[in-house]
Amino acid sequence: MRVAHELWANSGLPGEIAQVLPSPKHFEQAAAVVDEQSTRDSIAYGDDVDRHVSAFAPYVDAGFDEVYIAQMGGARSGTDYRGFFDFYGSRVLPKLRELG
Repeated sequence: MRVAHELWANSGLPGEIAQVLPSPKHFEQAAAVVDEQSTRDSIAYGDDVDRHVSAFAPYVDAGFDEVYIAQMGGARSGTDYRGFFDFYGSRVLPKLRELG
């Protein structure tokens, strides 16, 4: 979570603020007030399949058929990228397909 917060704190910005900030500097300033708990509350993380499915279910409900995901941990955290994609391919995507 520490790495996700460090790299993607802007994911914890409330409301539509992330859609209206005009420059990277503004994102940096806004993200400075986001605490780690806000990052935790705003992303799907860990190996709880239902947490990931719940994060994407609103997009399925809205009719999206394509969503992009990212492994936030990055190389600095010793991320297991193969495990991440295996997890999504074998456990998360099948459940999302059941919804749609």
